[in-house]
Amino acid sequence: MSESSNSTYKIEPLKGGDNYRTWKVKMIDILTDLDLLEYVDGSRAEPADQSAKEDWKKKDRKALSTIRLRVDDSCLIYVEDSKTSKEAWDALNDMYEAKGPIAIVLLRRKMFIVRCEEGGDIEMHIKLMRSYQSQMNTLGQKIEKADFSMLLLTSLPDSWDSFISTFGSTDLEDSNKVIQRILQEASRRNERSANSDAVLTSSSKPSGKSKFNPRITCYCCGRLGHIAAEC
Repeated sequence: MSESSNSTYKIEPLKGGDNYRTWKVKMIDILTDLDLLEYVDGSRAEPADQSAKEDWKKKDRKALSTIRLRVDDSCLIYVEDSKTSKEAWDALNDMYEAKGPIAIVLLRRKMFIVRCEEGGDIEMHIKLMRSYQSQMNTLGQKIEKADFSMLLLTSLPDSWDSFISTFGSTDLEDSNKVIQRILQEASRRNERSANSDAVLTSSSKPSGKSKFNPRITCYCCGRLGHIAAEC
């Protein structure tokens, strides 16, 4: 891919700790595709040879621009004085990357406390749980598939208890299949709810026609069979 393609990558700019992890994953892909990641991670150090050094500086400056152009103005202060792409990358990592025991404790709290509300978006909830699992893996705290399956099922609303009871111990060993079954059940429930709403709406609509009643006299026109409101 040509270097001019740098401008074609569109991602949400880094706005802080909330979107840092997603931003970092996408930036690694962009820098890899542009053959610039080794300048950012320090694996390609500045050479001593003068002619090679000029090419290195040009590539490193491009990597630095690639990073800074995808940082929101509110966070630009942390990298605006960076001289190299690695310096900028490390500064953002030090600022926003969760590290150490406290990060693990806080993340574990989130995973064990989070619950999907009744009627909530199941797919979004699964994505949230997946992000927690991935973050734990990054922190060196790998969560096995069976454990993640149990955490996920535990976080579902109470109305899902009958569905959860259909799982056996061996079913939990493949969390991807557990997620697939949850999404299928969510789709089925949403469809059933939509059909129920449609039936209710249809049954509650007035027919638009009133029955003829010879005992009723309209006070508007004086004729039999209807009331003034229907005249």
